Amino acid sequence: MVGSPAAEANEPISVLLFEQPHRGDVWRLEVAHHGGRAFLNWRKWWLSDGILKPTRQGVTMPLGRLADLYEAIGSYLEPDGPGQRY
Repeated sequence: MVGSPAAEANEPISVLLFEQPHRGDVWRLEVAHHGGRAFLNWRKWWLSDGILKPTRQGVTMPLGRLADLYEAIGSYLEPDGPGQRY
């Protein structure tokens, strides 16, 4: 977001890919940019005064692994993959 106040202040920028509500909290999968690097972030968020805030519970991995994760999920969901057993 070139020219935006967030970009000018070098604040982290995130792109939400997926959300899953669970027991009053929300799990979010997002691409986060910080310090000139991009990460894949799967994190639990909680609601405080109407605002979602991240917890320390979750996993962060290099964005370069996203293609590997996509391939692994695709293999799992293939017609003859292990995901079809359930």
